[in-house]
Amino acid sequence: MERSAPFRSNEHGSSRYNAPRSTFCKLFVCVFLLQICPSCAFASGMETRLPPAPCGRSRPQSSEGRSEMWSEETNENAKHTRMLLQEGAEDGPLEEDIPEHFADEEAGRVPKGTPSWHPARAHRSSGQDSMDTAGKDGGHEVDEDTVINSQERGSLEWRRVAGLGPDGLPTSWSQAKRDEVEAATAAQLLARRQRREKGLLPLPHFPTHSTRCGERACRPGEGNMKGYTMSFQPYEHREAYVQSRSRDIPHPAGYSHYSGLVALAQSMQKDGMVIVTSGDWDYRELVLNWVMHTHKHNYSNALVIAMDTELFEELQRRGIASFDNSANLDAWQTTCLQRHIQAVRTERHLAVAALIAAGIDVLHTDSTVIFLQDTVAWLLAQPAEIDVFFQRDDWPEEPVHKMGTAVNAGFIYLRSSRSLDVARLVNDAVKRGMIEFYLRWNNIPDQYGWSFVLSNGKVRPHTSEFANETTASVLQYGKCDPDSLGRDAPACLRVGFLPYDRFPRHGHWPGLAATAHIYHMTLGCTQENAPCFSPGIRPFRGHRQRLDRYDQTDFDDMVATLRGIGAWLLDGAPDYQSPFSPSLSREVVRGD
Repeated sequence: MERSAPFRSNEHGSSRYNAPRSTFCKLFVCVFLLQICPSCAFASGMETRLPPAPCGRSRPQSSEGRSEMWSEETNENAKHTRMLLQEGAEDGPLEEDIPEHFADEEAGRVPKGTPSWHPARAHRSSGQDSMDTAGKDGGHEVDEDTVINSQERGSLEWRRVAGLGPDGLPTSWSQAKRDEVEAATAAQLLARRQRREKGLLPLPHFPTHSTRCGERACRPGEGNMKGYTMSFQPYEHREAYVQSRSRDIPHPAGYSHYSGLVALAQSMQKDGMVIVTSGDWDYRELVLNWVMHTHKHNYSNALVIAMDTELFEELQRRGIASFDNSANLDAWQTTCLQRHIQAVRTERHLAVAALIAAGIDVLHTDSTVIFLQDTVAWLLAQPAEIDVFFQRDDWPEEPVHKMGTAVNAGFIYLRSSRSLDVARLVNDAVKRGMIEFYLRWNNIPDQYGWSFVLSNGKVRPHTSEFANETTASVLQYGKCDPDSLGRDAPACLRVGFLPYDRFPRHGHWPGLAATAHIYHMTLGCTQENAPCFSPGIRPFRGHRQRLDRYDQTDFDDMVATLRGIGAWLLDGAPDYQSPFSPSLSREVVRGD
């Protein structure tokens, strides 16, 4: 719902947080920044505004030598970091050593001293909601018998089989990464100690979420963990735990796990095309409003990818075409995308890729998109040689510098005439988003992935976000022929940037309403100026990059905004039932 950006720079281009050079001051700044970005405080990102590489991937090199600065800065603190870690060990068990951990060791399931983030501990069920089941393998292949019988074979042998070094960290990690994780862990130890000394309860290890508030269903966002601010998340980010998660798409090769979705789409496609959105229980009102707008235009081929069973059941009750994708979403708990928002935004694109691979064209949109005119007819009339169409956007900055515009991940029209090539492009955009080094700062890995895949594919349309034309460009991606001459390689894919006046993302809505085919507006301003307001656009109340799930105020603001522009249909039909009932059985679309 909201794009987010790193902290703004001052007029000299440096960050608002400049790290002092003394070791003591560095530690102080590290502990403070731990709540903002648990590992950022240990990188030269304090000077360059670059947080460390997520999920263990190396930081992309730049002409300014930022990676070298990062490694040098991290190594400079390594000795002091290890001293803090040793002090933490001597200080005895802290809040992380919860009783279940000791029970694991007493039962012989893991050797004593096994890090709490290690996948060997992931077999237990803590009784929390689904977020606490994260990490069945943590990126390491550890046989269950090896874990259970580990003490019989000795701790050193078990560590070898599990891929751990003497310090308990994976042997595959580089020294720079080990230093980074050790520094983050040291700051966590210190922060916990400070909370304990102040008499504060320890922070939980995972965010909480509930769909029931007492005897009633929670309002959108009401049942989510509270207490997020720009610089604080109300649960503990354990760097080693997150870094130990898998760094790849969690699903097996192929798209068999989307067979129910494909069957549903095939049964309701129109002109070989389906219109798709996604959401979860918190998004149910926005999803219903989206469905009502599609039906208003007689789009009988609109369907919803439900990211939890609660939304799926509600849509089934209303006769709305939907697929229960909760099992595929749950698979992301084993990856480094630990926030619910990140996983949902990423998973939806893989579902779209499955539809493309099956030979179905897809118009994929956010549930906050409102169809104001017959957008589908306009899109179908666009040049047949263009494979993928994008809404323009202004973020991230680097692709904007290269292409003149970035692309929005919440409004994409994909054609399947070259189904395997387009599906591979979608998958690669997902993978690119997972390694984007700004991942710590925001919840839009899909937008980063798409924008960087295009800009790195030499897409150079020489355009801007505000061009009122469909701008076509060649994507030189993989081994392809950019001239389409059919030489020794297939023709490259062609992408199109949709006209701004018909598909606007930013600007003055009253001046755009007459020409716009869709409403999909957002407002961006610097964090320090929040809240910001503009007619017909949801207020900007501050960046949301620390959220696991959106706050109630985000949903309330969106509904109020859509009411204000006359686009909120749910008030007039709160018990809306679809006139286009899906023909497939419930068992097919459950995704089991």
